[in-house]
This record gives sequence, C-alpha cells and structure tokens, in this order.
Amino acid sequence: MSSWFIVSHKRSPDRTPGLTLFAFSYAGRGASLYFPWRAALPDWIDLVAVQLPGREGRIAEPALDRLETAVAALVTEITPLLDRPYAFFGHSMGALLCYELACALARKQAPPPVALALSGRRAPTTTDDDPLLHVMPDDDFIATMRTRYDGIPQAVLDEPALLRLALPTLRRDIELIETHVPYAHPPLRAPFVLYGGENDPQTPVASLAAWRPLTTRDAPLKQFPGGHFYLQSQQGPLLDDLTRQLAHFLSAGARG
Repeated sequence: MSSWFIVSHKRSPDRTPGLTLFAFSYAGRGASLYFPWRAALPDWIDLVAVQLPGREGRIAEPALDRLETAVAALVTEITPLLDRPYAFFGHSMGALLCYELACALARKQAPPPVALALSGRRAPTTTDDDPLLHVMPDDDFIATMRTRYDGIPQAVLDEPALLRLALPTLRRDIELIETHVPYAHPPLRAPFVLYGGENDPQTPVASLAAWRPLTTRDAPLKQFPGGHFYLQSQQGPLLDDLTRQLAHFLSAGARG
C-alpha cells in the first residue's frame, strides 16, 4: 500500500465492502484524525485515511506548499485503488483538496466518486478577504490561527518542542490553501454532501451552499452544533448522517 494511505483493515477476498471512503484531514493534521471512525462506520464502508507528507508517519518528508503538487501526486497514487465504488470526505483543507482531486480525476475520465462530502470549507468560488496567514511571523501566525479557527490545541502550545515540530507543516498547509488559484472546472457528475458547524464563522450557510453550482447532482447541506472542529464533538451524529447519505447515493448509482 502507498505511503499516502492508511487503510482501516487488510482487504481480503472474503470481505468486499460496498464502498471505499477516502478521508482527507484539515491543515496540520494527519490520518490519525480518522482512526476513531474505524469502529463507528458500518462494515460495508472501507475507510482509507489520506496521509500527506510532513506529519505522523511521514514527518521526515517536507510538507507540500502547493495544492497542484499534492493533487498531481494523489492522482497517481489513488488511481489503482479506484477499482470499486468510492467516496471522498474532506474537512477544511481536506475539502478543498478532495474537490480538486475529483476534478483532476474527471479530466482523466476516471469513474466519478459516489459522493463528495465537503466539510468546514467555503466553496472556492466565494471570496476570502482574510489577511494571509502563511506570511505572518510565528507569534502572529499562532494567534491568528487560534482566533480564526481555534486551530492549535493548548497541549501543543504548552510544549515548545512540540510546537516547533508542528509549525512548519501547519504553515506550509496554510500556504497550500492560500496560494491556490480557483479554476472554473466543469460541474462534477458526483453529488455533494455539505457539512459545517453552526458556530463556525469560516463556513456560514451561504458559503457552504455556494458549493452547489459545482455539481450537476444533489447537494444536501447539514450543520451540527459546534465550531470549526465540530466533527470531533459531533462524531456520532456526523457519521450517522454520512452513512445514510452514502448508502442513498450508492444505491442511486447502482439503479442509474
């Protein structure tokens, strides 16, 4: 298996899940974000967490600072795994990354995903007037990350060595987001499922709904109690809804 992916279990001939779910993390975080999902998802969903360079088991590799570079590498790495129905879930940076990956796969005429679940990220067609984070000095970068996203855990801030280890990857991830120039892709043939936190100032309802013109299919939208990282406190309700949506779109795709 490629170093870009961590599977929830070994695939075997006697276990054929109905769908492979590729999960993409937010800035600064790795595949372990999705490890608690393993026991909560039904058996017919095969969870594969995406592991970008610069974190966890790939800490020795430099993090990527351009979205196009990450997408090009992922197209190569993921294509052999698209031998069965699949879906994407991405939160924050992960939502932008999996959307651009789906567009790149569409250009190569790969089978479309059953669905894209896009969480905690405004549509790329919306304007962003926030000051650039990745060019700020460390102290300002940390303070702005905390106020804008509540994005650096206190446990990391309390450990200077851990903070020094985490900052370069987090900064490059933010640079990857902020240097991305949206392209007017044709609408995708995959349905979207749009998620956000009710108290997340980064993703008000209008900015989530702005994803809808980017697909030719349905795009249900649901918000949960919480802020930008609602998916941690609302894991159960989120996975219940995600499972229901994936089952619906998987069945609709089989009928179609």
